[in-house]
Amino acid sequence: MKEKLQMEKQTINATYLDVIKLLESRGTLIIESIPINHGRYFFIKTDEGNYLVVFKRDFFNSFGRIFAQEGETGVGETLNLEDLKIAVLKGAKGLFFTYPDGKIYSVSIEEFLQYSHKRTNDFEGKETRSINIKYLKREN
Repeated sequence: MKEKLQMEKQTINATYLDVIKLLESRGTLIIESIPINHGRYFFIKTDEGNYLVVFKRDFFNSFGRIFAQEGETGVGETLNLEDLKIAVLKGAKGLFFTYPDGKIYSVSIEEFLQYSHKRTNDFEGKETRSINIKYLKREN
């Protein structure tokens, strides 16, 4: 178990560094990086705005089933409302979702709020917002 957690932490760090490299390749200056949510998320302050980087193990595969009445199909991504509030209060202009296979997706805060659906997670009882993958931009 401890070995598995260590491997996940290394994967999180690698995908986070991939986002840093992506931003720097665009000429963005990284000012500060702050780990949150036990190091699974990073808040990045840059010269062009702030971002929340969220590590995910997989897509929200039941998105289409859960939001079928709203006309949704396929997979999506989800974020706890409390983490989204932190991003908004800290002035984040966008979200990056990273995955163990190295894929990076992004979405602006405005688009995430506009196209996402609010619900309470049955398992944990936490409020979340979920968005269809079609609104996320593949970055790599």
